[in-house]
Amino acid sequence: MRITDEMIKRAEQEAWYMIENKATVRQVSAIFGVSKSTVYSDLTEVLPTFNNVLYNETQEILQKNKEERAVRGGKANGLRFSKQSK
Repeated sequence: MRITDEMIKRAEQEAWYMIENKATVRQVSAIFGVSKSTVYSDLTEVLPTFNNVLYNETQEILQKNKEERAVRGGKANGLRFSKQSK
């Protein structure tokens, strides 16, 4: 993949937004008007090519969000099945 100046600028802006707001990929994609796949690619493929500090900080947030997603999914399933059994 050829990384353009536009991609670098977007990745940096997305990273700062995610860090400052502890935002999810979905929230970042909504703010910047790009797909979740683009945000994830920017943060995992483009960002480390020019700013390892930002990359490491966003990776921590991405990991935390991933862990929380699994917990939320489990709670949602439990709630759904408890409603169905009534």
